[in-house]
Amino acid sequence: MKVIDVLGMHITDYPIKEAIKHALKYIGNGAMNTIFYVSSPVLLEAGENPQQREWLESMDMLLYGEPTVLDVLGENTRERKNEIKQDAFLHEYIKKIARGKQRVYLILDSQEKADQLNEYLHDLHESVDVIGIYIWDEENSKAEDLVNELNDVSPDVIISKIPNLVQQKLICENRRMINASVWIALLHERVIKKKKVTFGSKLNRLFYMRLFKRKVNKYETEKTEVAQAEQKETDADGADGQAADAE
Repeated sequence: MKVIDVLGMHITDYPIKEAIKHALKYIGNGAMNTIFYVSSPVLLEAGENPQQREWLESMDMLLYGEPTVLDVLGENTRERKNEIKQDAFLHEYIKKIARGKQRVYLILDSQEKADQLNEYLHDLHESVDVIGIYIWDEENSKAEDLVNELNDVSPDVIISKIPNLVQQKLICENRRMINASVWIALLHERVIKKKKVTFGSKLNRLFYMRLFKRKVNKYETEKTEVAQAEQKETDADGADGQAADAE
């Protein structure tokens, strides 16, 4: 694993096997641990918004949810890209919790999407135990009602796919009140149809990748300039000190 500085956020990058190992340890550890998928739009918003940055950094694990992030960050190995495209983390994790008989609860923003995700999870492992589904309505749903529902059924694993900002807020403001072991927040923009996962339109992905790349390049340039200025100041202080000693 390694820590990557992304627009001032420190993201721990886990190889797939290590990520699954950590996620399995979350089961029954006495706290609700959070796994949040990030994309270029999510990281761009967090880079501009201190609250969202704080929410993201408070997650126990961040996973790349779309491969264009890797291109910008220079982590674009073929193996890593294929892991994302093939949804490798969720594939392996669902198989393991299904075998361990852990119970799963789904949160989505439409019944159609709920049915698609439910079918997708059962395609991954037919015995996965989905014990309930909550349809989140941005106008009418309340966090208190969702928390009460979750605590009534006490799932081991929560999987949500609702607007990314809503997911961040719900998780970070309510995690201490929810009786569950793991909350996995999938990207809202990912499209699931049967066994296929896509990441929205190609045009939309290219737009955000270019914007993300510009922001990252600007951030890295400014960070380098600050470091160079600080080094010059340090060198100047050292030279002044040597001159004073010589006198």
